[in-house]
Amino acid sequence: MPVFISHRTVDNSIALQVANRLKNQHGITIYLDDIDQRLKSSSPQELTRLLVKAINECTNLIAVITTHTEGSWWVPFEIGVAKQAPRVICSMTNQADDALPEYLLEWPRLRGEKAIDEFAKIYKLQHSNLTEGVLEKRAAATVQLSITDGFHRALKAKLGQ
Repeated sequence: MPVFISHRTVDNSIALQVANRLKNQHGITIYLDDIDQRLKSSSPQELTRLLVKAINECTNLIAVITTHTEGSWWVPFEIGVAKQAPRVICSMTNQADDALPEYLLEWPRLRGEKAIDEFAKIYKLQHSNLTEGVLEKRAAATVQLSITDGFHRALKAKLGQ
């Protein structure tokens, strides 16, 4: 399942760096709205529907959080949609923790390529467990919640958070 990368248009270059590192260095499939041609000619209602569908098809969301994110409606919306199901949520940020909204401190904050690499390692471990049929053997929601919480704990520990 892909990693959804949420960002504000002004932060396209950061989102592309994250996407390219995950895709090219780690072979991880990503979803980036800038490359989804269906969104280009969508009405606001259709755009919302397509983004929600894309988020629901992903197991992980990385939100690019910079000083430009303040004033964005889409990034917090996408985080909220992702939060509705047990889903790994992380932020890619260049801001100090005390400059971030409190709700973002719940999840790991990625800073730099090494943090993206740690994310990728744990992502691959998460997905190897999924492909071995763990979800089919137990209640899917309970297992996904456990995997999500474990992912967050493991990545925060690796990042010293």
